[in-house]
Amino acid sequence: MQVTTEIFRKIFGKSRRSDFFGDFQDIAFAEDRFRRAVGYALCYVVFGLISLSMLLNWYEGNINMVFVLGGVLLGVACAFAWLWIDENAVYGPLYIILGTLGVLGIYLLLNRDTPNGSLFWFLLFPPMVMLCLGLRQGTVAFVVFYVFVLLVMVTPLHSHLTDPLAWTARVRFVAAMMGAFVFAWSAEFLRYQTQYALGRTMIRLEQDSLTDPLTGLGNRRDFYNHCRWIAAGSSGKFPVISLAIVDIDHFKRINDTHGHEVGDKVLRHVAEVLGAQTRASDKLYRWGGEEFLVLMPRTAAREARLALERMRRTVEKTPFQEGCLEIPFTVSIGLYSGIMRPDVTGQIAKADQNLYAAKASGRNKVVG
Repeated sequence: MQVTTEIFRKIFGKSRRSDFFGDFQDIAFAEDRFRRAVGYALCYVVFGLISLSMLLNWYEGNINMVFVLGGVLLGVACAFAWLWIDENAVYGPLYIILGTLGVLGIYLLLNRDTPNGSLFWFLLFPPMVMLCLGLRQGTVAFVVFYVFVLLVMVTPLHSHLTDPLAWTARVRFVAAMMGAFVFAWSAEFLRYQTQYALGRTMIRLEQDSLTDPLTGLGNRRDFYNHCRWIAAGSSGKFPVISLAIVDIDHFKRINDTHGHEVGDKVLRHVAEVLGAQTRASDKLYRWGGEEFLVLMPRTAAREARLALERMRRTVEKTPFQEGCLEIPFTVSIGLYSGIMRPDVTGQIAKADQNLYAAKASGRNKVVG
């Protein structure tokens, strides 16, 4: 799980999770759990086979049981030491298994009656650590163990075997172990890169699905996601909010007179003017057509009305200009203030009713 968690932290930081991206996260975490389960299974199989080999050697009188128990206890001690160093470890049982496997591997290297073919159990070590520990910790575990293997192969420790390996066999074994590591590391690195690239693609798709392409503002879906996020963080005590729907007066006349291309530029201009007037705590959305929505969390009616009135006057004083073309315009605003509800549809409807009241009473005003 560690690698996947690092990927998401690197890509998304502590950003708000949406339903769209949440599905991808669940799939990625499930894939990571399955990968670790395969590594666990491989560890248990190898652990059982090596333990059985040790017991058979003990039964035949080739080794002392004290050595066997001492090796297992040393492996467990190493595993707990690793856990103590890594305070955030979530692989408790796995570290114990790998630590014990390492000590059992030392037994296979140093036991003078071990057949030469038993050494090739070590070729399973690289994929095991990569599957279970991921790229960084798996590499560290392999390097430590590989250094020990090299020491055994090139020092007199190896000479006490009943049938010492020839130098050519030692070189082949060491090279084969490194080859297995390179293959396992490459596969894990490719998986990491693929998952990272897929995560980047998914976050871009999510951003596109929550953004109005014309103005760059959030769309309706982003608004509802943000409301759910506010509700989820309120612990049942819903805050006071103010919702305002802003409509450009006589926008159809602008389109009919100057064309839709100019109309789009006017919409972008209005979005910039409104965005410059919103407070840091407010959120501005493109609601549809020539309508925008302003969400003001924890803002009472009087404070919201003052902010919206200032916004209305600024829009009135900021006509759209392009070359010799100047298009003055105004906006009508419908406001609703009250306690936030999990379903804000009714509150939006009330703001919409106030917007129609503003239009009916002459436009270019705030009602609510």
